[in-house]
Amino acid sequence: MPSLQDVWNVTRLRLLVELEKCSSLSQAAEAVGVSQPSASEHIRLLNAAAGEPIVERYGRSLRLTHAGRVLAVYAS
Repeated sequence: MPSLQDVWNVTRLRLLVELEKCSSLSQAAEAVGVSQPSASEHIRLLNAAAGEPIVERYGRSLRLTHAGRVLAVYAS
């Protein structure tokens, strides 16, 4: 398991902020400059580190849970 410093890195937090803006993992990944598969892994690691879901599926898009929105506020 990666350390907390490794999990809570700037790229992952930027991805979370972008995901809140656009609700599309592909668009958020592009904005941050990572591939979509890499973005999926970043979100998976953030969910695991947070101890609760920070992102949920809503139809074909993604949206932040309450915990994800709180984290995005602190990250921005």
